[in-house]
Amino acid sequence: MLDTDIPLGMRLKEIAGWNQLEKDWKNFLSFRPQGCFVAEWEGVPVGTVTTVDFQSTVGWIGMLLVDPDYRRKGIGTRLLDTAIESLEDCEVAKRDATPMGKYVYVQRGFGDEVMLERWTRATGPADGPSPPANGKGMSVRPMQATDLPHAIPWDASVFGVAREQVLGSWLENAPHYGLIAERGNEIAGYCLGRPGSRFDQIGPLLAKTRKVAQVLFHRALAEAGSRGVVVDTFTGDPEWSQLLKDLGFASQREFYRMARGKPFPMLRPEWYWLSAGPEIG
Repeated sequence: MLDTDIPLGMRLKEIAGWNQLEKDWKNFLSFRPQGCFVAEWEGVPVGTVTTVDFQSTVGWIGMLLVDPDYRRKGIGTRLLDTAIESLEDCEVAKRDATPMGKYVYVQRGFGDEVMLERWTRATGPADGPSPPANGKGMSVRPMQATDLPHAIPWDASVFGVAREQVLGSWLENAPHYGLIAERGNEIAGYCLGRPGSRFDQIGPLLAKTRKVAQVLFHRALAEAGSRGVVVDTFTGDPEWSQLLKDLGFASQREFYRMARGKPFPMLRPEWYWLSAGPEIG
């Protein structure tokens, strides 16, 4: 895939009803230009897939799209196989799959790792619970580029591997969503986000406690203003799900986080409240 193929990607994501902007495609190409591919059928570009390589350890597969007029020809499977092959040096390849697409990944040796749920709020702000107080000794402030040397390894201690490309790009492209919570000299949590064509996506959001996560989330929602917001959250915490409902969010669909290769779960999954998105983790 080249920069000149971005209009193809935008066309396909619009057909699918996805949320990415041209900047997202440029990010994927800059993260791993040798791992983003276009499929052609008789010379016509009809499909895309992207990959990200986190420290040659965790590979991520995203943006697997095929023109509806060319489906059921094996194009999506060929794109998936090409993405897997390009990540063969990684210990594990991961992918957030919809229930409809899950069977394709099972056939390629992917297994379930964890389930996520997508929530959307069409407009804001909505009536809901007031943001909690910061708590004794905790402060929340805008994240700066100078925070990244500390935030990146802290993020890696939760996610399992450093994601400097994601954190750096998300902060640069949407600095108003960059927030960091600190208690003393230690990071207690952080939040990032990005604009989209339909919704702004808040995430990743990592925090040591639910209260810290709530403080960061409320602050991020305030930054979103009247924009619609989408979040991808891990299932299993009913209080967090109830907070989303109280803030006007509705559950949209589920994703299965699937992995192929050496088991590589997150180190602190209980601190990972919102994903960066299904195409990036």
